[in-house]
Amino acid sequence: MAVPDTTGGGWLAWLLPLVTLAATVALLLHAREPVVEVEVVATEGYGLEPGAPIRLQGVTVGQIEEVVIEGPGAVRLRLEVDAEASWALGPGAALHVVRPRISPAGVEGLEALVGPRFLALEAGEQGGTAVPGALRVLDSPPPRSYQPSGLRVTLRAESRQGLRESASVLFRGMGVGQVERVALSSDATAVLAEVRIEEAYAGLVQDTSRFWEVGGLEFALSLTGGVEVGVESLDAALRGAVAFATGPGGRPVGTGAAFKLEDGPDPQWLAWRTPLVSGPAADLLRVPTPLLARRRWVDDGLLRRSMQLEGWVVPVPQGLMGPRALLSPAQGARDGRTELEVRGARSLLGPLPGSGAVATIEDPLGGAAGGEAGPGSRSPTAPEEALVLLGDRILPVGPEAWSVREGQFLIRVEAGADPALGALVVGREDALPLGILGLEEDGRYPLLPLPAGGE
Repeated sequence: MAVPDTTGGGWLAWLLPLVTLAATVALLLHAREPVVEVEVVATEGYGLEPGAPIRLQGVTVGQIEEVVIEGPGAVRLRLEVDAEASWALGPGAALHVVRPRISPAGVEGLEALVGPRFLALEAGEQGGTAVPGALRVLDSPPPRSYQPSGLRVTLRAESRQGLRESASVLFRGMGVGQVERVALSSDATAVLAEVRIEEAYAGLVQDTSRFWEVGGLEFALSLTGGVEVGVESLDAALRGAVAFATGPGGRPVGTGAAFKLEDGPDPQWLAWRTPLVSGPAADLLRVPTPLLARRRWVDDGLLRRSMQLEGWVVPVPQGLMGPRALLSPAQGARDGRTELEVRGARSLLGPLPGSGAVATIEDPLGGAAGGEAGPGSRSPTAPEEALVLLGDRILPVGPEAWSVREGQFLIRVEAGADPALGALVVGREDALPLGILGLEEDGRYPLLPLPAGGE
């Protein structure tokens, strides 16, 4: 019978595995990503458990290590946050519990329906140092930070309906804004929703815009007796949203404009295909705004009728620039008198020097409305994306609206009730003036080149 040797070096066979295990543990500890330990105290545990993730902008950046009851209304959570995400722990940072919840305002937290509840980290000030004990655990997401840019309008509704803060604002199903605040009006007769439209899409809202509520799934009976289900977006289906459309002939609105919130859209609104300016199309801050002008005269014929021609003139340092057809005395005017009305002031038109299609006259108000030098101009070489300025109304036109006749560019413009004569045309990409529109010819307006220096 073999007997183990207890006097030799057999103990080395036991030592080697222990050394290997210790080295492995040391390597694992060394390879572990550095973390920042944070302790917070919440009023309750919210069903959170050790191992539950902590997410920042949808990415897991840590986990809950320990949940301990310290006393009535006090639950201590020990957290570990990846060091690379520690920048988010500055002053103002907060944690909120993500869990499924249903309320009259909507549904949220569905991502926690098939998994554990978790904490979402809302980043604080970057570069700051978090104050110990200042990190809070909230039962619901904190209010979104104020965004100073964009267009803010107010929607007035008879009741809250499905309105809720942070709901999307949709244009043709695309998110272009957000509901920032919902509250009772000061006299408690209505509910007011403050809406912010992103700056890039502010031009989509005009005084002809119509807003309505998108309350989840919309059911409509079809002609075949079936049911059609339309979902503007998944977010709108679960949380509700506000949609809007803009009709033709509108003018831009400013912050503070108010609209009625309708229960649903009129079929006519859904059929609107109004071309609008959106996105960073052009910086028009330095482009002068055309002014409405009326040429008035009395026809010296048998009936002596009062006549009028409307168009636009552009303020320039030398005065008012416009098409010669608008600024010249009318042929056949009684006593040779033709008046031009601009900004409520009338002046007599006299013979114009030169023969160009564009002329400049003295401003009857002496330039009181301003006439600072605008940007330079350029001549188009081919049809392009452009903007037609009808006063403060901006009408986009694409290359398909252009045509060429005997070397002359012509543009088809659907101006509606506004005149198009004299409207300023600028390039959409560089906001440089390309010319002004002349008298209509077969539904198209010739693009008149601008004289150098506005002279």
